[in-house]
Amino acid sequence: MNFREERPEIAGKVIFEEKFASTRDAKNSFLEEALYKLREEAGLSLANSLDARLVLDELIGNAIDHGNKGDVSKHVTVTLYSVDGGWVATVEDEGGGFDPKDLKTDFDAIELTAPSGRGLALVEMYAKGLTFFNGGRGACVRFSTEQHV
Repeated sequence: MNFREERPEIAGKVIFEEKFASTRDAKNSFLEEALYKLREEAGLSLANSLDARLVLDELIGNAIDHGNKGDVSKHVTVTLYSVDGGWVATVEDEGGGFDPKDLKTDFDAIELTAPSGRGLALVEMYAKGLTFFNGGRGACVRFSTEQHV
């Protein structure tokens, strides 16, 4: 897990970008179209679709719940890129961000039965890299097309 101030430059082709309201319905609608685009334009295999959905669902859910605090007047913007050997997603919210020191990063100490707190551990497990940027108002993940073949 990395932290940086500025949005990372992605050397790839934008295959899908959408800005949507901070609602579960908008998130679910986005996920369906995003997974289709990733399969069609970035070589995402059906086997890796579940991993991709899990990671995007966690990051977008965090943007809605923690970043935008469920405020439906705020939006989430997700951009998907096709890159050499895989794909990249950026997820950005309109919230106040967070201090990296406040983030739980000791994933070995996560309570598996707790009602929350496992999402970023799952993202770290399935994605090749996780970077937070813009004061915690954005996240960037990388995937390989050969991830779980």
